[in-house]
Amino acid sequence: ESAEGQQSHPGGADPDMSIVRRNLIRSPAFPLEVLGPCQSWVKTTAESKSAPVDYVALGLIITAAGMIGPKRGVSPWKGWDEPSILWGALVGPPSVNKSPALDSVRHAVGAVERNANADWSARQAKFETDKKVAEAQHATWEQEVAAALGSQSTMPEMPAAAFMPKRPAKHRLWIVDATTEKAARILNENHGGLICFRDELAGLLGAFDRYGGSGSDRAFWIEAYGGRPYRYDRVNLKDDALDIPFCAISLIGAIQPDRLHRMLLSGDDDGLAARVLYAWPEPVPPRRPAAVADQDVVLRAFQRLRDVAFNEVDGCMLPRIVPLEPEAAAEFEAWWKHKQWKAKQTVNGRVAGAIGKLDGTALRLSLVFELLVWAWGNDTAEPERVSVQSIRDAMLLIDNWVRANLERVFFEASLPQVQRDALTIGLWLLKTRPSMINSRVLRRLPGFPGPKEAKELDAAIDMLVDARWLSVASNDTGGRPRKDF
Repeated sequence: ESAEGQQSHPGGADPDMSIVRRNLIRSPAFPLEVLGPCQSWVKTTAESKSAPVDYVALGLIITAAGMIGPKRGVSPWKGWDEPSILWGALVGPPSVNKSPALDSVRHAVGAVERNANADWSARQAKFETDKKVAEAQHATWEQEVAAALGSQSTMPEMPAAAFMPKRPAKHRLWIVDATTEKAARILNENHGGLICFRDELAGLLGAFDRYGGSGSDRAFWIEAYGGRPYRYDRVNLKDDALDIPFCAISLIGAIQPDRLHRMLLSGDDDGLAARVLYAWPEPVPPRRPAAVADQDVVLRAFQRLRDVAFNEVDGCMLPRIVPLEPEAAAEFEAWWKHKQWKAKQTVNGRVAGAIGKLDGTALRLSLVFELLVWAWGNDTAEPERVSVQSIRDAMLLIDNWVRANLERVFFEASLPQVQRDALTIGLWLLKTRPSMINSRVLRRLPGFPGPKEAKELDAAIDMLVDARWLSVASNDTGGRPRKDF
């Protein structure tokens, strides 16, 4: 029976449509004012893509964080530092323009990366020249060693010029479908961190430990949120361990609600889902844009953020820690001690982990807002402190948008399994519109998204019967019930 068409059930009542309404918590409006001078660009870009502003805004924030990376950190007071690393997920059903909303920032990052590699041919040519010189020096030294052996004289040491030069590496700013080992190698050569763009986050999550590893892939990505030094040891590495000074990857991608639950919100809670900022807005209707956003402005901003450099101390690259202004630190402390603490005490389960991460997230956001506004404008001097305005904007975004999206996302995770299974099957029924189903056949049906175990499937079907989505088909043959509905 078609619930979508609200046809009457044989019992006389209409199907209960709440069985497939997963969005029982209202979608919050994104507070564009937190983006300062960037808000006009976000709004125009969203209109040009027929996408919610939430998707474009979160994409801009995450990408800006990745362009800064571990080169800058933020601190409210001594003893507490946070890097510029953020993760985001654009949540929504298919065809709501999640991926197109990221096109502008993704293209800008690609352009910045191409600019960084403008001298690639020259660097390759220099390497080949240096290599030939080293080979010639090495050959000469070998001859000197042979002569010394024959005359039993002092062995000559190999000159520095005989050592092979290090092969140059391309500057990398972003990745898509890299294995964990490949991501580690790129980070080993690019200390400023990376941005991972994924049209489907399910692809990244589904690839974890595909080739073994017993959870090491997932653990590596959790480490990549912290930006700390990381040593990658694997038996298939030809050389020694990869020592990564800053394991830093900002992540932004899209995911459908069904896969969000199955791949992020179920199973053991290792904290991965708690690190993500979620945008789950209502879809917007298609509309012809009245204007096109200026792509050059975001390109210039990202170029300035990429050009931000590490501090160098005794030949070592170190992040520069940007402190909060005294007044900003005082306002953050008040929020942290009261509103944020109260929020932590009123939740439990998976959402508690996500709420608990918002202390550090607020600081990371404040640093991104401070530097993004600077990069967007014409000021030449990089900010030396995070302003009151930036920390206020970060806390406003947390309180008015991030928390509401967390509740919206994690609400489904708190539903009993049978209710989630009934929701999944209900959406499948609306999509396929069969006139008859059989529970035994469904378990073996390719592409059926519901549970495969008979007990779980029967429980979900019983719920759909109670909700008047299905009715038990009559069995005139007698004998064992066919489980037709």
